[in-house]
Amino acid sequence: MKKKPKVLAIVGPTASGKTSLSIKLAQKYNGEVISADSRQVYRQLNHGTAKITKDEMQNVPHHLIDVVDIDTVYTAADFKQDATKAITE
Repeated sequence: MKKKPKVLAIVGPTASGKTSLSIKLAQKYNGEVISADSRQVYRQLNHGTAKITKDEMQNVPHHLIDVVDIDTVYTAADFKQDATKAITE
């Protein structure tokens, strides 16, 4: 039987430290980050989304940031499919 990957969800209000905590945990456990922010998936929404910069990522792989253009419909079903793919890879 194939072993399921371990997934940890970090949730909370804006500016509560979720991003920095996710990076620290990813570094400690050799993990990766999947953004679940509904606006950070859009390439053109850089202002007002607190989108993480490449430097802030500290070489931790991040997924589902800047994946579609603003005029593209991106649904919860699309997110589920893309997040599942990132987790299994």
